[in-house]
Amino acid sequence: MFARNINKSLHSVRDDGQILCALRRDKFSIDFLLYLEIKFYRAMDSIFFNIFVNLPSLKTERLLLRKLVYEDTDDIYEYAKIPQTSEYVLWYPHGSKYESLEYLNLVYEKYNHGEPSPWGIVLNETGKLIGSIGYVKIDEKELTGEIGYVISPHFWNKGFATEAVKKAVEFGFDEMKLNKIVAHTITQNRASGRVLLRAGFTFDGTKHGYMEIKNKPVDIDFYSISETEFKKSRDNLKKS
Repeated sequence: MFARNINKSLHSVRDDGQILCALRRDKFSIDFLLYLEIKFYRAMDSIFFNIFVNLPSLKTERLLLRKLVYEDTDDIYEYAKIPQTSEYVLWYPHGSKYESLEYLNLVYEKYNHGEPSPWGIVLNETGKLIGSIGYVKIDEKELTGEIGYVISPHFWNKGFATEAVKKAVEFGFDEMKLNKIVAHTITQNRASGRVLLRAGFTFDGTKHGYMEIKNKPVDIDFYSISETEFKKSRDNLKKS
């Protein structure tokens, strides 16, 4: 990989939480390349590595969930610049297309390293990107995944978020073999809570002042759905 191509330049390499290297004759530092290589090989140990490296496209009646691409920059900026989009999340509205491009750079890094990463949410009818959804955390020991999503305000109250969440949950249980999927919302974000309930999640409770978002302590509502609950609900739908 990266560092192996210039291994002859190394005097020593040691990884114990820090990368230590001494160069023989190269004029540039390769610390960052070593960091990327170590991160890559650690990710390969993950049982979910191949899933996120080769994140498949998923289709619903009205939506296509697919990997984000750089051609999505304009659509991302279109909704990410709107204050309402990021009102209840950690990030701030994008001030320029450059910020949207930087976001895509981070997403691509996650794809390339097989880390939990999002699908873009695209309208089948028009091909327009209206948001993103994906697994943001995976507990491999407990086989629990945490899901997150964002939808352009121009497409709220049309059932798109619920449709996307249901498909991502289906993939989590059927393909990723998760035991449980969780999500959390700011208590004030009632609409997002309703999305999760419609998608089959159960409300587990509220923790007051649990997080600080935009320099303010906020209450957080927690939701979850188990594999057993998901399959029972699907079986009931098939019978009806």
